[in-house]
Amino acid sequence: MSRTATQTLCTLLVTLALLTCLEQDAITRYWRQVHHEDAPIDVLKFIPAWASGARLNDAMNAAKLRVFDTLARFDVATVASFNAERFAADDARGVMKAESAEGLASVENDGGGVDNRENAGPPQRLAMLAPSLPPDVPPPAPLVPPTPPTLPTPPTPPTPKSAPKRSSVASATAPTTPTTLSAPLTPPAPPVPPAFAPEDDDSGAETDAELPKARVSLDAANRVLFVGDSLMQGVAPHVHTSLFKRFAIHGIDLSKQSTGLAYPDFFNWPRQIKKALHENPEIKLMVVFLGPNDPWDFPHERGKPYLKFKSEVWESAYRARIREVLEIARENGTRVFWLEVPCMRRRELDARMVYLNGLFSDEVKKSGEFFLTTGKILGCDNGQFSSFMDSNGKRKKSRIDDGVHFTIAGQRKIADEILSFIHADPRARVSPRRRPLAHDVPALNRDAPTLPEDARKPGFKPESAAR
Repeated sequence: MSRTATQTLCTLLVTLALLTCLEQDAITRYWRQVHHEDAPIDVLKFIPAWASGARLNDAMNAAKLRVFDTLARFDVATVASFNAERFAADDARGVMKAESAEGLASVENDGGGVDNRENAGPPQRLAMLAPSLPPDVPPPAPLVPPTPPTLPTPPTPPTPKSAPKRSSVASATAPTTPTTLSAPLTPPAPPVPPAFAPEDDDSGAETDAELPKARVSLDAANRVLFVGDSLMQGVAPHVHTSLFKRFAIHGIDLSKQSTGLAYPDFFNWPRQIKKALHENPEIKLMVVFLGPNDPWDFPHERGKPYLKFKSEVWESAYRARIREVLEIARENGTRVFWLEVPCMRRRELDARMVYLNGLFSDEVKKSGEFFLTTGKILGCDNGQFSSFMDSNGKRKKSRIDDGVHFTIAGQRKIADEILSFIHADPRARVSPRRRPLAHDVPALNRDAPTLPEDARKPGFKPESAAR
């Protein structure tokens, strides 16, 4: 081997070792998520030099997030400042137009120093010409249009004390005499539209009469938090879009693929939920869709053996994690919809999900929250997997070829099921022309701190947020 090739190989090996040292935490999490056991490089974590690589990588990631946060704040503040100036200018133009209209009206009423003799009627024109007549000639009397004669009011025909009864045939064919009422008729109040209806006939949503009773009431001041894995990533946008378009209710989508409750060192859902509820106290509903990434052995304590799936200690630990999520929501006054994981094509995975659904249902019902079933509406007949569902008498594909995730139609079906358990008064809807505020603009980083209140005031300068 030549010297150049040796140097190249050494450079590649050193680079690979440095990257592995820096990204050791990510490699370990991925290995545990896929193989459900400790990664081979975990034996090196007790070496101080090796452990320093993870700390260095965390510091670089924190610096990157700070840069992104600064850019996000600057972007949101710029939009807020632009909107404030734009709407201030629109308001100023509206005031000027109103004052101009009032000025024109006053000019038309009193002449305003303009010669209006050509446009004036005969009485006004004579009055304008009167000052130019000789002083010994009296001005002509103004022309007054004649008053039309007052016609006598015809007498009101007497109302008979009792009208003769008519047969049903006569009443249907003979003209009826209008009856004089002592008070004006008041039109009936328009019916209130239903809280939710399917966006289109193809969505397969149930009719208004078939919708279950609403469970949670929301208005435009509330928000909805979406928690889940890749299944929720497909469903949340449909629910969020429908809530915002119809009732201006915002949603916060925290869904992240390959996550669950089994591996908190990969993604800690209780911690993220607690943070989101603390930063957004207006969240009044949390929708949870988790499970397919959890039915495996998982570590309970660092350095201890993995807990075996479905063992008593495993179930006890997993139930505690479910209760932790529900307890966090209860402490913040947030209701919970926990969605059932529907049947899966792979029988082994489906059997594991049936077991997890039992844990979800039991803990959720104990807490007084709501466990929403999804299998039946997606075509799972008695637990048997099917890729098709019934939609208004038609067969529609609800699952993609992997037997886990949903088609667009399946996502909408689940979204309609969630919406049917939400009540939002259509009369409480804000105007669609509502001026956007700073917090309506999504930040580049969803974990970025919220914009300060000053950014919502007119005249806010972008540089005050970039700190």
